[in-house]
Amino acid sequence: MITLYPKPEFFASKHGRPANLAKRSPLKSDVPLTPQYIKAEARRLLAGGLPARVWYALDLLSVGGVLSAARLGMQARMLRHWSAYGVFERLQISPQEVAAFYRKFSLKDGDPALYVLGPLGLEIAAQRHEVLPPSGYQGYTTMRVMHDLMTNEVALRLAERFGSLFETVEWHGKYEITLADRAGNVMLEPDALLRFRKDGKDQVLLIEYHNEDKQTRAFEKVEKYERAHENGNWRSRWEVETFPPILAVFFDALVGSGYQNAIASRQQIHCLFYAKQLEYALEGKLETWYRLPGKARVNLFGQEEAKTDD
Repeated sequence: MITLYPKPEFFASKHGRPANLAKRSPLKSDVPLTPQYIKAEARRLLAGGLPARVWYALDLLSVGGVLSAARLGMQARMLRHWSAYGVFERLQISPQEVAAFYRKFSLKDGDPALYVLGPLGLEIAAQRHEVLPPSGYQGYTTMRVMHDLMTNEVALRLAERFGSLFETVEWHGKYEITLADRAGNVMLEPDALLRFRKDGKDQVLLIEYHNEDKQTRAFEKVEKYERAHENGNWRSRWEVETFPPILAVFFDALVGSGYQNAIASRQQIHCLFYAKQLEYALEGKLETWYRLPGKARVNLFGQEEAKTDD
């Protein structure tokens, strides 16, 4: 979990690193990165401290898994420096291929330099948050990487748009919010959870992003959410009294039709689903969403009828 709002205030340091690191050599590719070595280095860095901006970038990746250099809020030089230590790692995907995906997803201000946690960053994050951070991105397809990147964009833009209305906005990653049944079997893995807090009260939203072009997964998701509502440990896991609304965001309108059909086909529905195409979310049209089934437009927080074109 990381607090997205209020945004942190960073105090610039001359070198962007604590004094104890200045006397140590960066991790080298020919150094055997044994689990014992990584754990020892992580403990040393945790004890010695990190610059606030590095902590924040590490925490962002601990939740989101993959983000652009621009989203991490660090200069390229500083990212390269900390990547040399193994805290961060540049994703080995062609910038041209990433740029092509940005154009496909209508993300005009996309940064093709993508970063994940390096071996040392993964261990620091695991010790710091006591939850395993997302990993394995170097072996993912570009489509799989872009799924998580777009999920993160939606979460971050929601926090940016509505953060000022609340005292705090928290972002919880998928590994923190996975639901299990009474036997401990995984039932549901939402892509993200946002918690908006004001005056001691929480408003929680779940995010499900789809980058496929078929209805099948939408049907599966509706079924999983309904089953989790009945038998999952969502009250204790998410610390809520009522099941949160689900924001279904999709690149292809066919997925939205899948949600419509899946919900309409059920005799009873317990979960509340909202829908929006990705292009509108990225354009900043985040106030109003379609409530499913049907095409009624509602205000995300006020639930009032709204008149919009999206």
